[in-house]
Amino acid sequence: MPTYAVERTDPTRGRIVGVDAARGFAVLGMFGAHLVLVDSFDWTRPDTWFSLVNGRSAILFGVMAGISLSLVSKRGREAGGVELLRVRLSIIVRALAIFVIGTLLEALETEFPIILGTYAVLFVAGAWLISLRSRTLVIAASATALLAPPLVLLARRVFYAEDSDFFLAETKIIYIVLLSEFAAVLWVAFLMVGIVIGRLDLGSIRAQIRLGVVGAVLMFVGYGLGELGNEFAPGDRENGSWETLLLQFPHSATTSEAVGSTGFALVVLALCLAACSTRVGRALLYPFAAVGTLALTAYAGHFVAIELLGSYAGYSPEYIVFLQFLVVAIIFSVAWRATLGTGPLERIVAGLARRAARIPPSPDRSWGEMTRGT
Repeated sequence: MPTYAVERTDPTRGRIVGVDAARGFAVLGMFGAHLVLVDSFDWTRPDTWFSLVNGRSAILFGVMAGISLSLVSKRGREAGGVELLRVRLSIIVRALAIFVIGTLLEALETEFPIILGTYAVLFVAGAWLISLRSRTLVIAASATALLAPPLVLLARRVFYAEDSDFFLAETKIIYIVLLSEFAAVLWVAFLMVGIVIGRLDLGSIRAQIRLGVVGAVLMFVGYGLGELGNEFAPGDRENGSWETLLLQFPHSATTSEAVGSTGFALVVLALCLAACSTRVGRALLYPFAAVGTLALTAYAGHFVAIELLGSYAGYSPEYIVFLQFLVVAIIFSVAWRATLGTGPLERIVAGLARRAARIPPSPDRSWGEMTRGT
């Protein structure tokens, strides 16, 4: 099957435009989730379709994190030894920088959860996951989607019970891994899926079709089972009864949501990649791809804007504020990308990661052998 090399990369910067566009949609979708109040999704009610951004945008963002790790680690993973160690150090430093940025955003005390703490934990895990074979990662991601939801629910029931040790529940790492809306013990599945996807020839029509078909199947299975659960299971969404494991709704941390929303992410990515295989498609998606290249800056910036604007940027059934955020983000990203290149927060994180990777070659060749393939 032919490969559209021109789609795979921005010829001036060596980026995969379709991947950037999908990441941009994820970020802008989270804008919408934080600004627009809309009823739960119902196919028969077009006025609810915007609620597709709730939960799914964040999971798409998680899958894109895995793709990014896969792409930046390719050379080190193939070389092994010291090169692999350099890649791992750079990823860990990226994680620490992202964690600090997330902590600063949490200090704003907006009413919305910040995903960056989970992102940081995932990056630390990803520093080792990048060495696993694709088949192993697929099996591990599938097992995680099945086993993590009951573990998350159990943790929430234990830590938030009236007689629990509340201090333990408030421990930062425990909260990120088990208790948050982005519980890392489950979200590592999305990272692993992204790592596998990043190893594909994303400019290939065959790969794009496979992504779209697999994504559609996962959506049908995940959301289909979830809708059956929503229809027949008397789950208590507020207090977290065991029946909620059968349900599907945004941030439910259930298997059906994980499977269905992973499929949604694959379909969005496949469509973006396919669209960017044409000149017209690349032109149309360029504004969103620009946001995707400044994803961290755009994500952090929208929280700062929400805090500064106060009630003006509060949850509302009206779309005007969201559209204003969207337009400003696109104009800023396009202008910055065209004039200054890498985004401000991205530049800081990448710079720290590059410094961390500057370790001298070991004079003892056995060190390379010790680290090769780990």
